[in-house]
Amino acid sequence: MTHTPPEAQATAPVRLTVVHSPDDDQVMRIEVLDGRDVTLGRDGDMGLSDSSMSRRHARIGGNAVAGWVEDLGSKNGTWVNGRRIEGRTEPPLPAVIRAGDTVLVVERVATLKGVEPSEEAPGQHPAHLQVLQHLQSAAGSNTGILLIGEPGTAKSSLAAYVHARSGRHGLLVSGRGAQLSVGSVDSKVREAAGGTLFIDDISEMSTEAQAMLAKLMHESRQLRLIAGTTVDLKAEVDRDAFRRDLYAAVSAYPVKVPPLRARLTDVRALFLAALAELESGWDPMLHAEVVEALLLHRWPTNERALRDVAHAVADKGTGRTYLDVADLATELLTTVEEQLAQQGAAVPAQVELEDAMVADHGNVARVAMKLGANRVQVYRWLERYGLDPAAYRHD
Repeated sequence: MTHTPPEAQATAPVRLTVVHSPDDDQVMRIEVLDGRDVTLGRDGDMGLSDSSMSRRHARIGGNAVAGWVEDLGSKNGTWVNGRRIEGRTEPPLPAVIRAGDTVLVVERVATLKGVEPSEEAPGQHPAHLQVLQHLQSAAGSNTGILLIGEPGTAKSSLAAYVHARSGRHGLLVSGRGAQLSVGSVDSKVREAAGGTLFIDDISEMSTEAQAMLAKLMHESRQLRLIAGTTVDLKAEVDRDAFRRDLYAAVSAYPVKVPPLRARLTDVRALFLAALAELESGWDPMLHAEVVEALLLHRWPTNERALRDVAHAVADKGTGRTYLDVADLATELLTTVEEQLAQQGAAVPAQVELEDAMVADHGNVARVAMKLGANRVQVYRWLERYGLDPAAYRHD
């Protein structure tokens, strides 16, 4: 049986999470919408301290059938998955909501209790915590663990999580399948004696290296093997591309690792952590639209892609205390624009965009409001047409 996190359980309640807020005390606040609704706004049910919200800004609800969002005639608009809405809509879940300077996620997910977040594998989303729960229960045994997930899903961090709770006196030793020769397999097994050997992309090991690892695993009872894979390893066995005995050794406890897009409420914190790693102590404030863009990005290589975006943002603005939409990486702007285009958001003609920029003296926020877009889209359109917003600004 593969242990799988509850990424989208049909019977799970609709849950609302505050991902970003001007009030730090509200970040990661959770409301379960079980047949009820909450009103956002300065006079709303949640008591959000956000001066850019109207007094009664929007209403969000959910039941067993659907989740829904309704704008209540707010001055600054309510944005669902990057598009401004009018009246009520029932978006597919998960949905990213921006109201004022607050960003929220509405999703159908069961709240998990009894599992604490971890330093080795950070994250608080239930899909992630479910993985930690499964790994925690197997940590003290000698059972081989197979981590199944897309590229960049931080399987090495999960291996470190298991090792830290295993009680083993030896080291955690890591290697990548394609880089392991027969000699290096023997060396790493010796180094990991009494500890844990983690091999990522194990399907990429050569036939000879697989044979050596299978032999050494059979001879040793002092070694814990954890492997990561992005492919169906059983299918590789069936087509004789992977050794059956090695598969048996590693697959006794298979665990499915969720992609980053299935744990949207973790994205902001992981992005800030990536920035802090690049520049020690760097903890910039983020504009709400920056957070919105991060949540709308598809993260094709998951946490690896998130670190790449953090690098690109750092190249533009390391040390700044505040990051705005203009500081975002081009890749992020492009992906968000493409996703919105799939929803039917029209790209304005160059002359229409230029006229709007002239009329509003280069104020991108006002242009975005008039075009029913967000500033991420406007900056991407300006970049596409080679237009400099500063050229339209004057005193």
